[in-house]
Amino acid sequence: MRDLVHHLADRKVDAIKLLSEGACACAGSPPYVWRNAAFPVAVELVRLPLDFLRSGIETGHERGLRVTVHTTQQAAAREAIEAGADGLEHGVTVEPITDHSLVELMLERDITYTPTLWIHDATHPDTRGNVKKVADAGVRIALGSDTFSGRGLFGANTLEEAELMVAAGMTPVQSLVAATSGAARQCVRPDLGTVAPGKRADLIVLTADPTQDISNLRALGMTILNGEIVVDKR
Repeated sequence: MRDLVHHLADRKVDAIKLLSEGACACAGSPPYVWRNAAFPVAVELVRLPLDFLRSGIETGHERGLRVTVHTTQQAAAREAIEAGADGLEHGVTVEPITDHSLVELMLERDITYTPTLWIHDATHPDTRGNVKKVADAGVRIALGSDTFSGRGLFGANTLEEAELMVAAGMTPVQSLVAATSGAARQCVRPDLGTVAPGKRADLIVLTADPTQDISNLRALGMTILNGEIVVDKR
């Protein structure tokens, strides 16, 4: 695991994501097989041993990289946080969050929670309630699309995710923060995410107010990339 993380760091990756578990309770439970149209064969997933998890996180931090962990259950989320993870990818999806101390631990360790509702909302009924619970508690939320998973389109998934966050009970402003400064912080990109002197001018100009209705993110008037107009629908 350490060699693998060093190999990735040498290739100048931006961050490390570890797959803690694939909805199986633990190693030795019935096999959990992940199928995805983007890959030719099914992949059997098992729980990552704790020493591997710790080694991956520690080595990532040694190389100055943030490390997030893919989880779906409370037990795995706690394990990842206690092992030193910086964030949870998907968080808790397959069960309701009933352990309030887990939410307190997220706050104490300044964890970023990236729910990817657009993937899990239709199949896991507890996902929305969990997102609202952690958001209401003040846990940092980042909007991530997980678009590599084979369906949907980059950008389009982001708009859907913002709308689902609001449907889950977050305010439009909370959703916008998750998509901008929250995501920039998670990616360690201080040059992005807020409008301020010295930062990249990456902006969208809308023809309607998204703080009143998050779907107004779709009312695009102009896109500015690093100070240059690249889309102009005026």
